[in-house]
Amino acid sequence: MDIQRVTLSDIVNFRPRELTNEVWNKIPLEAAGGLLHIRLLDVIHWAWKKGRELEAYRDTEKYPPDKSFSVSLVEHTIKSTHEPHVEIRMNQKKVGSVHFLVKLEITIRAMKLEIKNARIKKIKAGDWNAKGSFFCEGFLLAKRESKPLDLPGTVDLGEGLKI
Repeated sequence: MDIQRVTLSDIVNFRPRELTNEVWNKIPLEAAGGLLHIRLLDVIHWAWKKGRELEAYRDTEKYPPDKSFSVSLVEHTIKSTHEPHVEIRMNQKKVGSVHFLVKLEITIRAMKLEIKNARIKKIKAGDWNAKGSFFCEGFLLAKRESKPLDLPGTVDLGEGLKI
């Protein structure tokens, strides 16, 4: 399916089931009211134009037209803390314990836009990365962070949508 031509009607597939594609396509748009004959990209474009965060990319001094910029639209961070411990026993009797702390943080960026020359050129599935810290009795033993890992999928918008 050509992303440039996808309409809301294609997305919701709103039409009587008993009509074939051939018959449905012959019905004049006015008869259906044209309510769903709106390009999906036009809806996305309208929503993003409203977003103040994209307006900055119109500034060609700050964002030169010959360079591409990646912009995350939705970012979600998941934080998790775990507190395992190990009991120390002698002769079946607890004599102490060692406490650990594991902190994890996973950041998911669900969608990225590639912007060039004040135009949205591509919509990409986002990426994710994780970082964690491992403590023993309050002392940091290890700290790691992954490189961003891309989620699959890209939609090329050709000449792009003007911001």
